[in-house]
Amino acid sequence: MIDVVMALTAGCHAYRTVFVWITSRGARMPAKKIRIAVVMDIAFSVFQEEPFIGVKRYLAETDIEAIFFGVGGLDINNPEDRMRMRFLDMITPEEFDGIILITSTLLHCGGDQLLREKMALCRSSMPIVSIGPPIMGEDALLYNNETGMNQLMNHLIADHGYREFAYVSGPLSGAESQIRFRAFRDSLKEAGLEFNTNLVYEGNFLPPSGYDAVTEFFDNRHLSPRVIVCANDFMALGVWNALIDRGINVPFDVAVTGYDDSQLSQALSHQFTTVRQSFNTLGYLAAKRLHSLIKKERVSPVLPLESELRIRSSCGCIEFERRVDKNRVESSFVGLDDIKGKVLSCIKTNDPDCDPDEIYRSWSDIVHGTLRGKRPVYELEDMLRDSANRLTDIGFDMKNNQLFITLYSLLLEECNQSVFVDFWNENFFSMNLRVAVDNLHAGLMKNPSISACNDLIDNIAELCGANIFFSVYFNDFHDLKSGTKVAYRKGGDFAKTQPGSGAWFPPKESGSMVANMISYNDECYGYILLDALVEPANTFDYLRVRFSGISKDIDSLKNIMTLNQELVHEIEQRETVQKKLEAALTLVERLSVEDELTGLRNRRGFFALAEQQVKYLRRQDNPFFILYADLDKLKQINDTYGHHEGDVAIKCAADVLRSALRESDIIGRMGGDEFTVLVNKAKPPTYEMIQQRVQSICDNKNRELNKPWKLSMSIGRFYSDESCLLSLEKMIDFADEDLYKEKQKKREMK
Repeated sequence: MIDVVMALTAGCHAYRTVFVWITSRGARMPAKKIRIAVVMDIAFSVFQEEPFIGVKRYLAETDIEAIFFGVGGLDINNPEDRMRMRFLDMITPEEFDGIILITSTLLHCGGDQLLREKMALCRSSMPIVSIGPPIMGEDALLYNNETGMNQLMNHLIADHGYREFAYVSGPLSGAESQIRFRAFRDSLKEAGLEFNTNLVYEGNFLPPSGYDAVTEFFDNRHLSPRVIVCANDFMALGVWNALIDRGINVPFDVAVTGYDDSQLSQALSHQFTTVRQSFNTLGYLAAKRLHSLIKKERVSPVLPLESELRIRSSCGCIEFERRVDKNRVESSFVGLDDIKGKVLSCIKTNDPDCDPDEIYRSWSDIVHGTLRGKRPVYELEDMLRDSANRLTDIGFDMKNNQLFITLYSLLLEECNQSVFVDFWNENFFSMNLRVAVDNLHAGLMKNPSISACNDLIDNIAELCGANIFFSVYFNDFHDLKSGTKVAYRKGGDFAKTQPGSGAWFPPKESGSMVANMISYNDECYGYILLDALVEPANTFDYLRVRFSGISKDIDSLKNIMTLNQELVHEIEQRETVQKKLEAALTLVERLSVEDELTGLRNRRGFFALAEQQVKYLRRQDNPFFILYADLDKLKQINDTYGHHEGDVAIKCAADVLRSALRESDIIGRMGGDEFTVLVNKAKPPTYEMIQQRVQSICDNKNRELNKPWKLSMSIGRFYSDESCLLSLEKMIDFADEDLYKEKQKKREMK
């Protein structure tokens, strides 16, 4: 629905013309630009970003481009999935030269047959390569899951002597989950150990299912395994959290292992013994192989890649030397071996000319480079431990060595600083992006013409760092074969980018883009195409959700405007039509002040009523409160359980506020999960009562809903007494600042 226009800036995604020699004519002719389609479940979940990075890495080395499609869970019973699946009909040989399927996650969704049927129509006209199990005999790149699980189990059984195992699998409908589970079971058999079906729990690769597995094993089945082997690191994190909540020590009471060692989860997975599989590498190799097939080059047979066992402390390998001897890899950090030599030499020789400041400076540079490059920090810690162990072995007392204490302190300080900077940047970006999209929404409700809001969309594109941004409408929402039209292109110039009837996408040379369907329930409006270089990856899905809601509102508003025009025409003939016109105008008014999801007043409606109420209260010298509230962990609910559950949580939060406050108080939804309240004629003790009521009602709601997520709210406040003359907006800002402090307190209490 929103036609994405790409703006190519100097030095970035620049147009390149490729020439080939046509010997029959003796002239150079421009070669056709190669464009590939990359099909995944959601653009982009944590399971997709690493192969996405790998594909982009290969694209950067070549003159080809890609469009990445998020086709959802392939669930025909889900309206959102039904709309996103329509992308499969748009991947045609007229638009693309080849396809990459990320079947490792698509096949967990249950739409295997549908995917085979759609791709079978394409296979005869263009090559297909899968990342994960093949679905119809195509080339497929994947890791040897059997060998990886065997290595892990051999370490646990042979090196540690463990005998009592539990297993948390991924969805057993998936081929990779089946292979890992079978290898786990066979390893027990080869070691002469009993396999107990009661010690198997089928998860879904997300942390909550790991947490639930511990509840099932320990509380419901009353079992006490010595080791819990998980089919991926995310479920291992859930297991670890559940064990810690029960006061069970990892690894001394129960050992825990993961699988995958994903680049995206290294912040958490470095604590788990796991099996390393580089999906970044798979993405790169898949793009390279597909490119060769498109060029009709001879390729060697595909062989599974070998996994690598990564031993850490969660399996019980506490002694550093024991871990290093079995899992030693050469340092990939430039300068790390050099500084290691300097540290050892400085302490061994006690050289008075050794300058610690020089060592500290070099160490600081290495730490900075590691953090900036998003590389794992644990190798730096390993270097310090290894050096300390070597010096201890030859008689040096390292417990009070100032050089090592300072190096450790520098590493910890820089890591903490990096975490804070990342946290602040992500929150600052999210806040600005939300405001920018809210402004676009408000602008389109005043004038439902995207061309009239180009500046507002340009602002969103610039904020995301996107050089390419198109919004594309279907010519006919219900007949996608009618083609598309560009509604917005970053930088303008629509004429050169109109796909036209029967075509889907802007012409090649547009660059690599992510495609996200814009739809609401069973209405499919179009799609946005956004620069594939945009970060963070969840920006793509955030814009999809927001643009879908905006599009629905525009469509509703246009329908209302059309209805109004019809009524105005009829009123000239019959006075009875006047009632219909009034009803339509009432609907327009309600749409402008009421939030559709919760039934509360929207931002415009809240300000219109609250500003009048503030004037009245001040004339009467009555004090009042401004409250600013939001849901805790809404992003986690959306990411884990889907945006439908997120909407349920938002509506429940609105119900909580209605129940906790009086009818005379004014409640509004400012957007997303944020709410504002004007509490009439209230003094400070009232706030404590409101806070208690909100907490109590949230607890009752959680018991009533019995959802896997918990409803919780944080509230900031601003008290306005008789002397306060601040504007409503300024009072809301102060309440928002108090909300931030409240959320900080909650984090510190954890």
